[in-house]
Amino acid sequence: MDNLTWTPKELRLINLEATVEYEFIARISARFDDHLTLLHEYEGRHDAYYTPESIANSIKYQNRFNIGAVKITLDGELSRTLMVENYRGWMLLSRLISHNHPRLPLLTAYGNKFINELAVAYNCQGIFATLDRKNRMYLNCIDTKRFTLFNDQNPLFDQHRSVVSTIQRLEGTRTFMGSEQSILYRGKQIEEVFK
Repeated sequence: MDNLTWTPKELRLINLEATVEYEFIARISARFDDHLTLLHEYEGRHDAYYTPESIANSIKYQNRFNIGAVKITLDGELSRTLMVENYRGWMLLSRLISHNHPRLPLLTAYGNKFINELAVAYNCQGIFATLDRKNRMYLNCIDTKRFTLFNDQNPLFDQHRSVVSTIQRLEGTRTFMGSEQSILYRGKQIEEVFK
């Protein structure tokens, strides 16, 4: 892809010129319910995981999302949201929604530093995410030799490659929350989490 295929808005994002706002919403805050309402409106892949019943049961029976939620706004538009929790001393990222520009790696390029700082603030020894087998796009995007979509030379893709170079993938899959999942992580001794 070259510059002729990008819109002016996308070029601001690609050149890392966007104005960035981060919002952390603690689960214990009053605003957390407002964020859940936003989640319930999601109509994308795996939307059954975002229903009021699913989210409420995850919180009640599994203490999911016990840290809260993160919103990333770029140039005044909500871009990415995700839920975060402390799971056995690690920060688990889940329920990622790309609200705009889904073909750009905005979470890695714009969200990395904020998410790392949040993990440190909550004394997490590492960060991980689990991916369903069907979710090959996210799984493959850390392998920049095989998945070359983000290999063009521009500030956004350069930042993405820098971030994913620090992310590891466990061999095979692990049973997590009752299903076989691939694990992407940053930290050491992640295997302890799945014992």
